[in-house]
Amino acid sequence: MGDLIADARCKGIGATTTEMAGVLDIARVKLSNSVRIATAFPPGKRDDRLSFEVHAQLSCLPDETRFETLATAVAEGWGERKAKAAAVAYRQERAGFVDEDRETTLAVHIMRAWNRGTPEAREYFNELRQIAGLGIIDEDA
Repeated sequence: MGDLIADARCKGIGATTTEMAGVLDIARVKLSNSVRIATAFPPGKRDDRLSFEVHAQLSCLPDETRFETLATAVAEGWGERKAKAAAVAYRQERAGFVDEDRETTLAVHIMRAWNRGTPEAREYFNELRQIAGLGIIDEDA
């Protein structure tokens, strides 16, 4: 599905990831990640000897490093853990790491805050969210 959506976007066709996730009944974050990975490793640039998870870990590397690192991963038979270690090392060494899209990162922060909240805090927040819709929630309200 990630390939289909990435291809449609290249041609200027298609709905947003949120709209497609609703139609396909898939979590938006999961679909967004699939599209990101499919875009980073288009058909013909992937290697079947490595798992989807290895490709996922390496997908955040910049173009000039991604395919060279993929070749190393194939030669050395990397698993997901080794690929993640390489991606983290690249981030720490060069600070040139392109992280997940901003919306996904922010959504994860909101979900974690929600999960830490008490049921009462969630109820209060939900009331404020309904009032605000998708707008800004006034903290002083």
